[in-house]
Amino acid sequence: MSGTFGGCATCVGDCCRRYVVPVTAADVRAIVQATALHPAEFLALRAIASAVRVPGFRLEPGGREMMIVLDRKSPSGACVFLVEIPGGHARCGAYAYRPRACRTFPTVLRHGTAAIRPDVVCGPGAWSAATMDLPSYREDLTSQRLAWNEHARIARDWNERVEVTGARRTGADLLSFLLTAS
Repeated sequence: MSGTFGGCATCVGDCCRRYVVPVTAADVRAIVQATALHPAEFLALRAIASAVRVPGFRLEPGGREMMIVLDRKSPSGACVFLVEIPGGHARCGAYAYRPRACRTFPTVLRHGTAAIRPDVVCGPGAWSAATMDLPSYREDLTSQRLAWNEHARIARDWNERVEVTGARRTGADLLSFLLTAS
């Protein structure tokens, strides 16, 4: 797993304050298993924007698809797991079991190779490919792709059930379903 922090030694948590973090069903199960938190304590549902390519869940037949994301603290807007530490720095309070989107940050797969995303908020020079364990990031990115494939299947199953029953479901119903879906 990606363990090299790269530019994170001076982290102030900008990514945890500015990015929406989509999570997979596997991420939900891993966090619940590691923390014993109920998904409602750290997740939120968010309408999927047209540019986002994340499998979504409908709460009513024919309804808009929602994606599952890490919740935000009020009033800071930071990720629910962000821990503020002295000196203006911040760290992930769920680092060992953080979602794959966080685990693979700031990389993407480009032609089968892990590369630094061009749109990171950390600023120029915060990440150096020379100091990063890119093979570990590649492994995490590949695992992430598989997790999203499983997530898409689970979303299809859920959405089919909503359509067939014709009943409106709640976010709580969805979160319970995610804990048992496989």
